[in-house]
Amino acid sequence: LQSEWVAGDAITVLDGAKAWNFTTTQAGTDADFANSEGFGEYRPVVAVYPKGAWTANLAEKTVNAYISTWQQAQKGTYHADAALAVAYSENNEFSFKNAHALLKFQVNADNVTHLVFHGNNEEAFTGNMLVTLGDDNTIASVVAQDTEFPEGDNKRIGKGTWVECYAWQSETEKYFEKGATYYIAVAPQVFEKGVSVKIRINEGAETPVKTTTKKVEVKRNTIVDLGVIEYVAPETTWGIVGAVNSWGESGADLPMSKTETEGLFVAKNAEMPAGAFKIRANNE
Repeated sequence: LQSEWVAGDAITVLDGAKAWNFTTTQAGTDADFANSEGFGEYRPVVAVYPKGAWTANLAEKTVNAYISTWQQAQKGTYHADAALAVAYSENNEFSFKNAHALLKFQVNADNVTHLVFHGNNEEAFTGNMLVTLGDDNTIASVVAQDTEFPEGDNKRIGKGTWVECYAWQSETEKYFEKGATYYIAVAPQVFEKGVSVKIRINEGAETPVKTTTKKVEVKRNTIVDLGVIEYVAPETTWGIVGAVNSWGESGADLPMSKTETEGLFVAKNAEMPAGAFKIRANNE
């Protein structure tokens, strides 16, 4: 897994006492970052992508940072701010290491607005992470923390035992594209009892669509392919009665079927005469 910088990316550099935000105007695997505050003499520091109100302990080479529990779907890639990468340096050069893994998937269903991924044993997918660097300055461990965030900060939680990927871009682009590839960033983790996926159609209730009870190990800096997330909408249980079937007395209740237009159903008998009729939930 190799990530690339894009113009506008920002990092936070910490010396254990203060933090500085640096930004790049470049793109690619290598980029130059700058700030307007001035940094002073070179000294041991930890840098984190994305920028944030993170904390670091330079003596222990640890940093507290965050993997977002709510991630916006991006075709062919992942939500930039959901990634987590860390670097240690004593000069002006940094070699960032990904502290996250990626889950890869496609969606084969209409009108999907959200996908929610759960660990069946409530292991942490996301949330506040303690990242520890080894003697060689590579990442030794990434462990979720039970951190409490300020009241009202409803987009951040300590241990995220789920990750939610939402398709919303605008009023006209709010569904996952069928067949497109998406990624979400998650913490490296061993899911002892497997993982489950739930789907939301048109902002409705969550419906389980895929699960495994086998142990799943997600390693840092790797991509786990979940394959295709499929969902077939059940046949409608709505029915219609009226003059055409003597208000149900004839026993010929008319089921309704979905159309390609969202929210539009039609009676399967097109010869419904004019006059009163009733649409019945569960055809009762």
